[in-house]
Amino acid sequence: MTVNTVGANHLDFGNINVTTSSQNFSISNQNGQKFEATGSPNYVIYADWPQTITLNNYAWVISHGGTNGTLTFSPNDIIQHTGDNSNWSNPYNVSRNTYNYGNLYFRDTDNDGIGKVYFWLGGALTVPGNQSSGDYVGTLTFTVSY
Repeated sequence: MTVNTVGANHLDFGNINVTTSSQNFSISNQNGQKFEATGSPNYVIYADWPQTITLNNYAWVISHGGTNGTLTFSPNDIIQHTGDNSNWSNPYNVSRNTYNYGNLYFRDTDNDGIGKVYFWLGGALTVPGNQSSGDYVGTLTFTVSY
């Protein structure tokens, strides 16, 4: 079984102009990161992802100077999957830490012996007022298992 990202990094919030006030940003599942999971056809699967991810600007500060800072990215609690369709069409909801019986399994519509499921994940980011400058990065671990 494998899980890969598809396309560019769609969880990039871009350049944010920091103000003295807190700002909230979000990316919908449809516009978020797409993952392709492949495995044995017709097996019911389980998907999991973290509730929060800490982002930091440490590498940027080493290169450019400034103050270290952290932010918290919150992936959505409910994401969507589109079966073996790599396009956004008729998505099903997927809850964290839950077997989604009836609609979450590897599909093999190509009859090539490889099952596929596409997941779509977005989330939210709150940037406090006067947040330290820099490129903030973190690691999202998305797990799919039988």
